[in-house]
Amino acid sequence: MNADDARRTEIANAGRRLERFLESLSPSDLGRQSACEGWTFGQCVAPYGGALAALGMICCRSSPGSGCQCAPVGGNALAKRDWDKLCYHRLRPETARAKADIRIAELAMHEWDLRWAFNRNVALAADSLPGLVSASGRAVRRAFRPDPGRTRPVRYRFALSGAAAEADVILSPDGAAFRLNAASESDGLPDVIFRCAADTYAMIIFGRLKLAAALSGGAATAEGDAVLVDDFIGAFVGG
Repeated sequence: MNADDARRTEIANAGRRLERFLESLSPSDLGRQSACEGWTFGQCVAPYGGALAALGMICCRSSPGSGCQCAPVGGNALAKRDWDKLCYHRLRPETARAKADIRIAELAMHEWDLRWAFNRNVALAADSLPGLVSASGRAVRRAFRPDPGRTRPVRYRFALSGAAAEADVILSPDGAAFRLNAASESDGLPDVIFRCAADTYAMIIFGRLKLAAALSGGAATAEGDAVLVDDFIGAFVGG
């Protein structure tokens, strides 16, 4: 299975899994405390009611008024060349591939949020991890603010065990940049290397796990200047 076929499968599986979970709940379950502070389970799940019907679709279009061609992600309607086509997004055009990863990340993280109300030890769905890692650049850019006090770009590398991937976060005066699998030295060598599993990385970058807690608990390790590690932790504000 190639990566794009995997994306179709990941979205379809995530949608079905979430739908089955919601269907299993009783009315009394909606009053449980969710992973979102101050929100009940019912309040968190309510916004998805109108969206669940579209969970298995990818909409490709160049602008809001240009029409929409939808294809079931579980089928064969998207040809290989279609994954590079630009699709409408409210912030900027994204490729069909990027939008698929965004959808996978949304489904996987929200599924975790909702299941947390019933199981505090719930884990991220393993088949969603590739999409979560690919989509994490958007979370990175939201998680850090511009800081003129930074005198130079600092590269933090997350070496992900089990995923054969490296995710670089580069902090500069202008904010944060993201590189996935930056193989060449022209991209710059890391100042700090964090080592952790892909699910730990996703939980950190998407704001469900504090990096300091992951380091102190042994879920992650750090190699490099301790001051730069503290700077990263202090600069992470989420978004």
